[in-house]
Amino acid sequence: MSTSLPLFYEPGLDIDKEVYWLSTETIKHAIHVLRFKVDDRLQLTNGKGLLSEARISYQDKKKVEVALINAVQMAEPVQQICLAVSLLKNAARIEWLIEKSTEMGITQFYPIICNRTERVFFKQERWNSILVSAMLQSRQCYLPTLFDPTPVIDFFSLPLPGKKLIAHCMNEQRGAITQIGQPDRVVIAIGPEGDFTADELARAKSLGFSSVHLGPNRLRTETAALAAVIKLKSF
Repeated sequence: MSTSLPLFYEPGLDIDKEVYWLSTETIKHAIHVLRFKVDDRLQLTNGKGLLSEARISYQDKKKVEVALINAVQMAEPVQQICLAVSLLKNAARIEWLIEKSTEMGITQFYPIICNRTERVFFKQERWNSILVSAMLQSRQCYLPTLFDPTPVIDFFSLPLPGKKLIAHCMNEQRGAITQIGQPDRVVIAIGPEGDFTADELARAKSLGFSSVHLGPNRLRTETAALAAVIKLKSF
């Protein structure tokens, strides 16, 4: 399937459909910005792995119909990375992280509320929009799952599959994150600027989390989170 065609998000896309009416959001971009016309082609994804080429078959001022061509259900990413990060006081920094970590291929994003979290800032609609844009920008067809903010103690208790890691700066034995390889399923927890508390770390370890470090430098929360994803990611 061509990678030169622009890719758009259509959550209602179905593999059994032969024609499809584009959403208002896609119409705005494809028709009003890119000036697509009848017979022009584009690609669509539902964010759940379905990828389809589409040809514009009908167009008026408000409605656009496309004929679906070569719809394919793509395999899920082999590597599933769940990124759990403390909410930050500066909203722009966490939004930057959401964008970049999605481009890198995370599959789940958990905002967590820690004892030292300075501000509980969460805009689900805006953050979902950032996820969608980053998915399309990086030409992926699986949209990461965005969870509601969760108290970190509750997060540690969730039945999370795969290797469970917690990165922190405390003075104790920690393995380098690069030493664990690229597991197929991994959860990585990153704390706030003041780090996790001793009680939070003890709770995590009691529930199967392993302590890791990201290198010799002390990093901002969003930098640490993205560095962890890059080190874990297998391409």
